[in-house]
Amino acid sequence: MLNKKFRLLYFMRLFEEERIRANGKEYPVRVEYANRRSGSATLKDGTVVIRVPRFIGKWEGRKMLENLKRRMAKALDKHPERFGRERMSFGDGDTVLILGKEYRIFVDSSGASNTRVSAEVDGSDLRIRLPIGLPEGDAREIADRKLVTLVGRVSMPALIDRVGRLNPPWLDSKVSRVRVKNLLSRWGSYSPRTGTMVLNVKLLTAPDPVIDYVIVHELCHFRFRNHGPRFWDLVERSMPDYKEQRRWLRKHGDRLGTKEPAALPVSTA
Repeated sequence: MLNKKFRLLYFMRLFEEERIRANGKEYPVRVEYANRRSGSATLKDGTVVIRVPRFIGKWEGRKMLENLKRRMAKALDKHPERFGRERMSFGDGDTVLILGKEYRIFVDSSGASNTRVSAEVDGSDLRIRLPIGLPEGDAREIADRKLVTLVGRVSMPALIDRVGRLNPPWLDSKVSRVRVKNLLSRWGSYSPRTGTMVLNVKLLTAPDPVIDYVIVHELCHFRFRNHGPRFWDLVERSMPDYKEQRRWLRKHGDRLGTKEPAALPVSTA
């Protein structure tokens, strides 16, 4: 085990100076080891973070790292807009617009040290209670996670109704469950196998037509798993002005879920 530990430290030093060139930019690479079975790569604060299994062989580790670097560079070149997004994060006293309704956020960390984490909806107030003495980073992470739970709770009835309304007879996509998550690289996803649709929580701060576009987009994946011509024909049949909403999302998407003004205009360009 000790030898494996030294090998991991060797790999960390070997790749800590590595950089990826893509999309006309240069990105530093940071390697992290974790108790996981597979590797992953993402962009965080301008740095490519590559995570690999903690106990992996020397040459297997090198091969995985190089493969993840190549895949990440290709993804950054092809879809730069999908990376580098931050999670939705609001603090005590902030307001957030969800499906056109304004909610105020209250985060209380003044309780006892053994206070359990709780989250509740009180009218238009989203209240989160944390134990006292939590490190700032931990408190922020827990509060952000609970905020997603509350946003999902207040939005779910309207979302389920909207998904049903946007699912026309020529689609008839099977949707058994709708979920809201703090996604980083996508606005939504849909699994035809399970019928589960997942929407990015930040999307719920967008204008209604933009939300509808993402829902229709995911519903169309029931018929076509790719983004070929037939897929886009079906999207257009279901939502003739989808290109306008897609342009808006590409232009303003990075502002969603932030503390910038929530009432962003829908582009008509």
